[in-house]
Amino acid sequence: IPSGYARIDITADCYRDYSIKYAAREKRGNSSKIIVGSVKSKVPRNLSNFFANGENKSQLIKLTFSYIKENRLACLKLLNCEEVVLLGDCVYERITPDKSENFERLKSDHEEADTKLTFHTMDVLAMSHSNVCKVSF
Repeated sequence: IPSGYARIDITADCYRDYSIKYAAREKRGNSSKIIVGSVKSKVPRNLSNFFANGENKSQLIKLTFSYIKENRLACLKLLNCEEVVLLGDCVYERITPDKSENFERLKSDHEEADTKLTFHTMDVLAMSHSNVCKVSF
């Protein structure tokens, strides 16, 4: 876990049905859907099988983002940072000690996290943050 940065950007892939990436993902194979209902859910035994399903990954991303938003002070303290930016499928959030707010200036329709990081880098340069960590999954 990165720690001690002014801002940590957490960017996730989007798993949309019938997108440009959908065919490539289908070709790699798919697995059954497993419901991960909360942070207290048991870890699936076969993680590679779990991650072969886009819905499983989407649910895990939503759960992770939700946990960070609901526990923002603890997460900011754990990460030793001033703010966390979350960017995923229809999620554009900036988390600070005071609030969780919409951060639509980083909104994009790109599915891949590594492509979205370009927007994060440009935003950081525009805001003159000197100590930033970007995480994608």
